[in-house]
Amino acid sequence: MARPRLTTPAEWPWIVLPCVLVLSGWWLWNRFGAGVYPPDISEQGRFSVITYGSDKNPVRQSQLDLFNRSHRQDGVQVQLIPGGSDPKKVPTTSAGGNAPDVIDVFAVEELRMYARKGILRPLNPYLKSVGIDLAQVVWAERAADCRLDNPEWKTGDDPADRFIYYAVPNNLEIPLIFLNQTMYQRVRDDRLAHGLAMPPEPWIDWTWWDYAALARSLQQRTAAGQYLAFGGQAPDFELLTMQIGLAQRGDDPAAFAALSDAQRQDLGIAGLSFADCIAAYRRKDDGSAEIFPNRSALAQAFQFRHDLTNAIGGAPTVTDADQMATSGGFSSSGDMGRFISGVQGMLTVGRWYLGQIRANVAFDWRMNRMPRWVPYAEWARWQAAGMGPGKRDGPWGDADPATRLRGYGCFIGGRLSGLSSSCRQPEKAFSFLRFLIENPSFNRALAIEDGFGANVAIARDYLGQVDPDRPDEAVSRPPAVELAALDRLHRRPVWPWDNFRDGKRKAVQEGLEPTINAAAKPLRAATGAEARPVDYAALAPYGPPLMPTHAGIGEAVSASFAAKLTRLANEGEFQNRQRSWQWPSWPTLAALMVVLGLGGWLGLNALAGKAKP
Repeated sequence: MARPRLTTPAEWPWIVLPCVLVLSGWWLWNRFGAGVYPPDISEQGRFSVITYGSDKNPVRQSQLDLFNRSHRQDGVQVQLIPGGSDPKKVPTTSAGGNAPDVIDVFAVEELRMYARKGILRPLNPYLKSVGIDLAQVVWAERAADCRLDNPEWKTGDDPADRFIYYAVPNNLEIPLIFLNQTMYQRVRDDRLAHGLAMPPEPWIDWTWWDYAALARSLQQRTAAGQYLAFGGQAPDFELLTMQIGLAQRGDDPAAFAALSDAQRQDLGIAGLSFADCIAAYRRKDDGSAEIFPNRSALAQAFQFRHDLTNAIGGAPTVTDADQMATSGGFSSSGDMGRFISGVQGMLTVGRWYLGQIRANVAFDWRMNRMPRWVPYAEWARWQAAGMGPGKRDGPWGDADPATRLRGYGCFIGGRLSGLSSSCRQPEKAFSFLRFLIENPSFNRALAIEDGFGANVAIARDYLGQVDPDRPDEAVSRPPAVELAALDRLHRRPVWPWDNFRDGKRKAVQEGLEPTINAAAKPLRAATGAEARPVDYAALAPYGPPLMPTHAGIGEAVSASFAAKLTRLANEGEFQNRQRSWQWPSWPTLAALMVVLGLGGWLGLNALAGKAKP
């Protein structure tokens, strides 16, 4: 009897059925279990899908859900592309025509580069079509980061076209300081029990010297010298330089103009205009660039950063910080991780980190406005006179409303969102951008978990009152502190030259960190700075013995930093001025002549050889 072949009709179901079951099970597992295949949010073409390239923050999807639910009737849905905003990938995906429809931009320099390369679409037609004056809806400082000058605009043209907008603000953030209130109370009780002085808790008008005293008292070691807790962290030098400049020039341009040459010299702002006092760069008469023209402010900023770590003992060095463990969570590393772990008393970070604080800390905390800058001598006078919060007098005092903000200012930052040139449905994609800046639910969601929204009115309304869903936070983050943090917001300095992409600017700053963190004696030897001791006696009661330092440190570090960045800026200025086509330089022309001459000689010899019989 012959054996049946596999091609017999009766055998095929027993072969096909297991294969179908295996493949179907594999697809179902990948689709619903492993999530390999994303769901079809277009629902078989029912919706127009707008792709959105952003970061990998886990709250991003829940924010998009607000738009998707509210725009179902419009036939538009947004799909998140995590990592689709990576500046290393965007130029490539855009060149291929498959960049996300909407792209998040995290640096103004990147946005300007995208605009020049045609990666982003101008938004003016869409803004005008719905009657949005962006500078009136969002923070004016942030609106300025979204635009470039329109070179074709002239007097008499539509004022709305004076600038070309390439993005709208998305989430916004300003730097704040979180305090481990549980640690503060424990240290306070211990110090007072031993008859030691303890700085007051932060208040709205506190200064960087109050911060230094508090950080110094919170930094704890064992008897063997091992760290138990760090006090705080060194401030951003650009922010501190700006605040020092604000303190030096004062708040009144008319009063600044009336200063005598001697007064300007005493303040350290001789030869500077009102704007120069806080500028990141200026152009000299010969067209060259000068980085941080207020060198006095820059030197004081670097001096404070160095001394906070090495002399005052309020912040750890990089080596010290490596002793401490960190905690997990989105972007939780370094100082953030140490704060969440309870081994760092204060954390300087953007308000966007509030969600991580809520989710991960196991102690009581307080949110505080950034400190302001006053001269150390003035702060020491207040301390000697026993002038506490709200009672300090003089040109930098907090008792007079006219002077209580002197030396305060913060940078406003966050993500910007624009339409990519790859977008095939720009009108529908713009509806998402409009949602970002106008929708109350989205802006409130950002204020709860991701900084705050770009809409000025909605943000001030939410931050100016206790959140009814979180009434317990009236103590942790009082509305008065939230609103005070919005005073005097400034644009972060923008590097205006294309060579920001080569990483040299960042390398210059990172190269300074070992020097800033170095102890005074070896640094003095390395920089050749003369020994001019700095006396921080008013800070002595708040911690262990002060370490020696000298005034030449900030001057030496700032001079080196400014010189390197100035060379880099002038190099970028030269590169920006280069034409798309130009005659080759003499070295290049000589090399071309040599190559052409050699090629011609070889060609002639080849022809001569071929002509021989």
